[in-house]
Amino acid sequence: MYLNSVGCVNYGPLRNVDIVPTVSASGLPWPLVLLGPNGCGKTLLTSIIVDAVISFKKNVYDSIPEIEHKYFFQVIRPDLIGPKENFYLTFAEFIEGGAHASRAIYCRHHRMHEPDASPNDKVNKYFKTTSDEFRKTGNHDQTMLPEQMWGSIRTDIFLYFPPFRFEIPVWLNKETKIDMPFREPIQGKADSSIIQMNLSRISQSWIVDIFLDRELYEKQTVSHIIDGRAVTLLLGYKGRGSQYVELVNKLLTTALKTKFPDISYARLGVSRRQTRQVAIIIGNDNKTEYVYAPSFFHLSAGESYLLGLFISILREHDIRNPGDRIEMDDIKGIVIIDEADLHLHIKLQKETFAAMMKLFPRVQFIISTHSPLMILGMRDVYGEEVDFIELPSGTPVIPEEFSEFKVAYEQFLSWNEGFRSKYDTAIEKLRNTQKPLIITEGKTDWMHISAALSRFQSAGEFAEVDCEFLRYEESKGNADLLQMCRHLSKVRHNKPIICVFDREDQKILNEKNAGCETKRWSNEVFSIVLPLPKHRQEYFPFYTELYYDDVDLQRKDEENRRLYFTNEVEEVIRKQPGAEKTKGRQISILPSKDIASERSKKIYDKDVDTLKDADGKNCALSRTKFAELVFGRHEGFNDLDIKHFSVLFDQLRSVLQTFGDG
Repeated sequence: MYLNSVGCVNYGPLRNVDIVPTVSASGLPWPLVLLGPNGCGKTLLTSIIVDAVISFKKNVYDSIPEIEHKYFFQVIRPDLIGPKENFYLTFAEFIEGGAHASRAIYCRHHRMHEPDASPNDKVNKYFKTTSDEFRKTGNHDQTMLPEQMWGSIRTDIFLYFPPFRFEIPVWLNKETKIDMPFREPIQGKADSSIIQMNLSRISQSWIVDIFLDRELYEKQTVSHIIDGRAVTLLLGYKGRGSQYVELVNKLLTTALKTKFPDISYARLGVSRRQTRQVAIIIGNDNKTEYVYAPSFFHLSAGESYLLGLFISILREHDIRNPGDRIEMDDIKGIVIIDEADLHLHIKLQKETFAAMMKLFPRVQFIISTHSPLMILGMRDVYGEEVDFIELPSGTPVIPEEFSEFKVAYEQFLSWNEGFRSKYDTAIEKLRNTQKPLIITEGKTDWMHISAALSRFQSAGEFAEVDCEFLRYEESKGNADLLQMCRHLSKVRHNKPIICVFDREDQKILNEKNAGCETKRWSNEVFSIVLPLPKHRQEYFPFYTELYYDDVDLQRKDEENRRLYFTNEVEEVIRKQPGAEKTKGRQISILPSKDIASERSKKIYDKDVDTLKDADGKNCALSRTKFAELVFGRHEGFNDLDIKHFSVLFDQLRSVLQTFGDG
């Protein structure tokens, strides 16, 4: 049985919500993820589903552990009616094969003697609004569960993990029992609660039980006579307990591999009776093992919560299904997790949680979260097969549209206002152009590349490289540009974005491209490293200006200034005698350039105003001024030889063709 729809009208902050979760053509449910800030109604909405399931259990069983039969899980109370409204309606519908079950609650203000003059269509769907009974009272509820669905209530798992908070939510009936003792199975009496608390304690107790069953009833042995003596050999274990032990080990391995990628497996271990604890042991390929945690209580809060949650699914399946074959694929039902990111470290949120959910393909997970990282993890694991719903509007969203992504983005980037400004500039440029966007590393790179491309295109070449450049006045640097790639690749784009890196920092280059000249990130983001022209094959670092020949790099402006390189300049630092403090720096032009450092030379762009010729006149151009002269096509800088730029434009053309080919 799966949730087919859930919604409400005028229920707290939820004005008009109707959510239809997706079930694939093969019958597998997609996760349903509820998003939104505090107070948007996520817990209210999940409580509607929990109330419906508990009501169904009351139909099937004579006694249930969650609440006495005379009570409801939710209190029907008019103070939950939305502002300036006269009533609220909640509803949940479920489906199993061709059968349908539903639960609906209607509440109106006591001051109203009559229903609304024009009753809501959804109210009419569940209640006979024209009947005298409906008109007489303000509170109504309706539960419909056909008998052919009773079997699902008995065998499917239904679990609700509430947020661990001190205050009791206003919608919860005070008679609800949220911390249940163990109960003996009695005919007509449900012996497990869907409301889950104290996960570690209950999980440890159940694990000890399955180990005990395995040892008492599931040993597979054979007797042999060795040296005239009867010897019993253990072949292994076979049975329910053994299968559950293996499934728990699978959960442990999935959870701990994100923290220890090199481990081969994780498994359970049980200590002696005097200090009975369930330990967690990890091992590698050569079977070397060590104890990761001597008990569940030695785990971090996040690890304990996460493992306890998913082990509870196995435990519930054990209680409800007595069959011999036990596989993750056999476990079917609904698991509701409110505030799923609670207590979880960011790596558990992004890399672990969704991976563990994926182990249960027939379980319909309904979760609420504030965490952008958890949402990104869902996309990584499930791709498009997950429903994201933003509350209180109840509208489907893709993660990039989720308003809290902006909040997380602002918090994450607040430490670096410079990067944030550049990122915002890129986003604004993307909104205002239909062309591919090129983002360069330095503030002068885009000027040289744009000027060279314009000249090629005027001559009828590289027309396919029809791009816009992100223009900015401050250098990004390779680390900033790499961060830009990561952020932009998390957002869907309808045009390619190409980030162009200099060849300067080998560590950055290795991380970015893993030895390749071009990398395709996700969402149509590409990055390339400046390709080396024939005349600079052995140069490192390599940057955009080196596409020009040396003779052009030495061109002088009208004030007789030119670019200088580090192998043409000598910098002497003088210190005070007997002290570490610098007394001064003396910068001078070498009589001839240092040939030995030619292939590692950089543009000298520091204190260029202090660089003087023999007559004491300033003779050095800044890197920015040189780029402005080239970009502005000033006299003497409008005919530099650009032939070596062709290797860069060949690579850009190739990237754009890759995008066009899909």
